[in-house]
Formats: sequence, structure tokens, C-alpha cells
Amino acid sequence: TSRGPVCSPQWMRKYIFPRYEEFWGLVKATGKEVIFVVDGCVDAYADDVMACGARGIISEPMTDYKRLARKYDNPFLAGEGDNRILTRNDPDQIRAMVESMIETSRMTGGYMMCIGNHIPWTSPPRGSSDTWTSARRWR
Repeated sequence: TSRGPVCSPQWMRKYIFPRYEEFWGLVKATGKEVIFVVDGCVDAYADDVMACGARGIISEPMTDYKRLARKYDNPFLAGEGDNRILTRNDPDQIRAMVESMIETSRMTGGYMMCIGNHIPWTSPPRGSSDTWTSARRWR
């Protein structure tokens, strides 16, 4: 959810994360990396996910991406952009969102600019256009 996980971190630590560590170890043994994809805010157990061997996290804008970028060595992160800002269609808010994403991207070489809660069909086209125009400025 936007406030945190559906399952408690304690339950995840007992039943899920030990399996992730085992399964991801098999994947990593082949030379591949694991990117964890999850809906909602993953702050409650992002550290557990990374400890299990994930290279990074793709989630939604409620997640504290700057904390992850500061804490881990070059993690892959995506999903910090927020469609609620796009749908407001306010160029100043969009520019501020993009600048915040650029700030996070400078903390890690594995950052992908992404609207984490996805762009709905009802989003004004101008909002998306302003996002990419603002981002282009930082190339």
C-alpha cells in the first residue's frame, strides 16, 4: 500500500526472505543480477530485500529512494516519479519532481527515471511532455 506492506516485515522475514536469499543465490550464481519489483511503499523491508541479494528495487514514489541511494553501493533504483504530480499538470511541480529525481540519480549509477505508479490514460499529455522536457535539460 502507499503506507507500507500488506504483509508484516516480521512475517516476510520468517517465511519469504529466507527463500528469496536461497533462490536469488541460484540466480546470482549464473552471473545474473536480481531487481526486486514491488507495488507500494517498500521502506519497511527494503533493507531486507537488499540483504537477500537484490541489486536494486523498482517500486512506487512513496519509497524513500534517496535513503536507498545513500545507503547502498550503486543500487539500481526506479519508480521515484509520481503520476499524481503529472495529473496536476503544474509545470513547476513537474520540474521540481524531475530535479528531485536527478538529485537521486547522482547518488547511484543505476538509476532509471520512471513514473513508479505508472501514467494513467487520464493523465494530461502535457504533464508527461513537461516531465521529459525537464529531464532532457539534464542530459
